[in-house]
Amino acid sequence: MKPASTVKRRATLISWSLGILAAVLVIARIAGRQDDDSTDSGAGIDSPDHWRSGRARLCEEGGGFVVWESNRTGNWRLWRCELDGSGLRQITPDEPARDHICPHISPDGKRVVYLNFPEGVGTKKEKESREPACLQIMESDGRSHRILAPAAMKSTGNRAAVWVDNNTVIYLDSKKITHELDITTGKSFQAITNETGYLVNATRTYAMNRRHYFAYDPESRTLTKQGKRHGGCEPYVSHDGVWGFRVMGAGGPLSRVHLATEEMSSILEKDDPRMPAERNYAYFPMFSRCQRLFAFAASPDQHDHYKSDYDIFVCLADPKTLALIGRPVRYSFDPGTDKYPDVFLAELELGRFQGEAPFTVHFSASELTGNPSLWRWDYGDDSPDGMAGITHSYTRPGRYVVAAERGNRRVRGSVTVEPSKPPEPTSATLRDGKHILVGFSEPVDVTKVDARLESGVRVVKSELTPDRRAVVVVLAGALDKQDRLHLVGIKDLAQRPNTMEPAVLEVAPLLWPSNREGLVFAWQTANDTIAVSHSISGKAHTFTLKPRGGARLDHDFGMVTWEGAFLAKDADQHLTKTLKASGELTVEATIKPLGTHTGKASIIAFSTGPTVGNFILGQDRDQLVFGLRTADEKGGDHVRRANLCSRSSGKKIHITVAHRQGKTCCYIDGRRVATTDKFEGDFSSWTQHHLTFGDQWSGGRSWNGTIEGVAIYSRTLGIEEVRANYEAYRGIAASRPPVQVWSVSARLLAKSDMPTLKQIAPYREALALYEYEVAEADDDLAAGTVIRVAHWVLLDGDKQPAAALTPGTVVSLRLSALDRNKQLKSNFMSDTLDLAPDTPLYHSMLPPSRAE
Repeated sequence: MKPASTVKRRATLISWSLGILAAVLVIARIAGRQDDDSTDSGAGIDSPDHWRSGRARLCEEGGGFVVWESNRTGNWRLWRCELDGSGLRQITPDEPARDHICPHISPDGKRVVYLNFPEGVGTKKEKESREPACLQIMESDGRSHRILAPAAMKSTGNRAAVWVDNNTVIYLDSKKITHELDITTGKSFQAITNETGYLVNATRTYAMNRRHYFAYDPESRTLTKQGKRHGGCEPYVSHDGVWGFRVMGAGGPLSRVHLATEEMSSILEKDDPRMPAERNYAYFPMFSRCQRLFAFAASPDQHDHYKSDYDIFVCLADPKTLALIGRPVRYSFDPGTDKYPDVFLAELELGRFQGEAPFTVHFSASELTGNPSLWRWDYGDDSPDGMAGITHSYTRPGRYVVAAERGNRRVRGSVTVEPSKPPEPTSATLRDGKHILVGFSEPVDVTKVDARLESGVRVVKSELTPDRRAVVVVLAGALDKQDRLHLVGIKDLAQRPNTMEPAVLEVAPLLWPSNREGLVFAWQTANDTIAVSHSISGKAHTFTLKPRGGARLDHDFGMVTWEGAFLAKDADQHLTKTLKASGELTVEATIKPLGTHTGKASIIAFSTGPTVGNFILGQDRDQLVFGLRTADEKGGDHVRRANLCSRSSGKKIHITVAHRQGKTCCYIDGRRVATTDKFEGDFSSWTQHHLTFGDQWSGGRSWNGTIEGVAIYSRTLGIEEVRANYEAYRGIAASRPPVQVWSVSARLLAKSDMPTLKQIAPYREALALYEYEVAEADDDLAAGTVIRVAHWVLLDGDKQPAAALTPGTVVSLRLSALDRNKQLKSNFMSDTLDLAPDTPLYHSMLPPSRAE
């Protein structure tokens, strides 16, 4: 919560600390200075004078500048400010009926690419305009504007472009096709041939859209859709290709993900103590090309991307870890909206160096005319000044500013010396049965590594990932039980290498599915991805689901399909091709009906409508049913349906339906409960449809419940394998932290302001915090207790039932503790209630209903 001086929270987000502050303090000690010297106390935070010493601190790193987009003059224009705070000016012209947004600085700092938009960015006027956006380029001081691409994607985010080098730009055109462009010749080619909407990073190793970072192959120009789905927005990739970074929710945290291991941590927390309390709603992150400066914007708890009082901040960063050093420094002070910054830091004449103690540096001699030994040196440590030469050894950790002088000529450099320490393993994950991915705290050398498993499964080889911060241990056979990996001989890359102590790492097997042969679709939860061999691309593929209507995720990241559905992307053609060829099918899922169903409902459907499709697992009142399309030997096409068993609501079950050669078996919790020979024939009449969960693709068959652990196979599972999968998934569920649920009757006292889609853009989902007095409850919630409840008020752009509640209404609620619902972490939440930090917080698991 905000300090007591703040009357209301205008738009806040649920966030949980990831413990980055301890690491920041370590870096600050290495830097040899305290955090509190970045500002001057004689002026308020809205005065440039308040930030004078902070800007001077950043200027010690070298010359540089910041560019960003601003609407301070009425139209969106690009502005520039030098790193010392001087030279604030508009650098794009006042072009009638056009806006200028999304700047990106070239690696040498000489040019800027940006988007030239129809006037009225983010408004109805711009959306209705038939004028295209175009990608333009100019000198970084604002001279020589010209068009690079006349039809670019209308992206109002930072994904407008990526500089590969000083002559090459990657961008998305108006059809979301990815292009690599030579800015000198004007020649371009399609950089991604199998997907649209993805921007390739500078090292050509990853491609990103709003939710994903996927591996990219520049030779085939394809990406492999395998990896986790991330929340939040504003994604980008660090210029060295090691890290992805993004906004994980409205106002923060600003986070990084190590792309090789998918480990995530915070760069700047929500309400980060390094930011002034009056302006700590952070957004729009971007690192400089050298990754030593971090730029972003922050507002006083305002979200609207087109009207809020965002201002630009810059902070020193560790280029290897992206951890921030010291406090961010403010660079803009106008009440208009200043956002999407990019920042440039010029190289120092003597260079920048970083390594572990003891660290010997050979400074660049290109600037040292004449005999370098004739220059007077100051190495920044305790060594005597004098004519020592261009090589110097540092024995103690710290950050050192180096200077060399001769006559009127003075050149600078910097050296960061880290403590000497061996690398440490950070994770060990079995990826696909035969590959163990081990992450490390720093880049490593595995030339002489000895890797072995206690089980005796043979290790074929150990391979480094491109960033050298992870090792892939390749096994001769699949790992099907808990094991221990022994690692010996791993070193870091220090000048005097440090050898890691022998390590023993626990490696958990891939519990579910127990046998992945014939697996054509898998979705465990949104937080646990499973790669499947894709019949169309021929590569490992992770499927993602898109919510529709009132669908959302529960506290275990499973599907909640209450008056909505989830749509599987990239599955339709693959499933049709694979299942049609095999003629066999097994559908497996863990489901829990919520409430009663008075008619026909679809749980899992590969169809277009109720009477047009290939298969459906559904519910008709209290009966679970299965429908299947088959063709007979005479070419007849049949769609039949069979009742499987009766089920009551409220109980979670594991269901498997397996079909082969006219025989279909249904299993509940590992036990066979039904067998039918009703579905005779093969799948030769199948046509392509849509895989959906919780409804038909066309709507009208809504099923209210939870769904997780979905697997579809192109073969028939036997009873032993069905039992193994049931036991495995039951173990997964049992390993989760328990969640207490309260059933409450409560009277609404007050509600936060209802956000609009325009206010929360680019999001289309929002929660709002309501205050209740408990009237009646079970367990330990006493009558009369005042509580606050986070309700969904917008989903898929539509108002939800909670939005219509009025104070005084008594409703029935089903609640869980808010801090147990981490699936909400990246969602916008309106909180305009008076501060009450001691009031308990809950999440409404289902829409509220009027109490009887």
